[in-house]
Amino acid sequence: MPTIHRQRSFYNWGFNCTCAMCAAPREVRDKSDERRERMADLYYAMDDESIAYDKLLTLTREFVQIMIEENLEPRGGEYFQGFMRFFYRFGDLRNALKYAQLSLDISQAYADPEGGFCGALRKDIAFLKKLIKEREERDEREKKAKAKEEAAAAEKEEGEEKKGKKAEGGEGGGSSEDDKQKAKEEAGEDKKEGSGQ
Repeated sequence: MPTIHRQRSFYNWGFNCTCAMCAAPREVRDKSDERRERMADLYYAMDDESIAYDKLLTLTREFVQIMIEENLEPRGGEYFQGFMRFFYRFGDLRNALKYAQLSLDISQAYADPEGGFCGALRKDIAFLKKLIKEREERDEREKKAKAKEEAAAAEKEEGEEKKGKKAEGGEGGGSSEDDKQKAKEEAGEDKKEGSGQ
């Protein structure tokens, strides 16, 4: 939240904030406000369903960097829950689980560990883990089935090659035997002729 918005919010409660950021020089506060406004822009862009996956990754990294610069890690639980949704939308279950777990870790440290927010995150994490396990098992089954099909195809091809070679050898072998028989007969006739002489 930019400085002016924070101060207005505090004013409604009759509170004058003197934290390091609110008490910082104007130039420092202005730069901080720019970064926080950038965070808001990034978050809205990430929440756009038309965003490309690669763009989401880029904006996520920028957002986290600014969050750290602004010392807003305690708000990470809220932000990372949103990241979980963004990545789940793309079917990236690993990153969705990563940010769900980060959201829970931060929320347990800075909020009520037994509250509704943390409870909902635990359910989300269990659900994502189940989906990841099911996907891995399905991929493994498909991998084995594909390997089996490839092995069967290779075996069939090898069998056809052997069958073709055997057929070729049989034809060649028959012709060779006929030639041998013919040669024997001719030799026999020659012998007979020679004996007659």
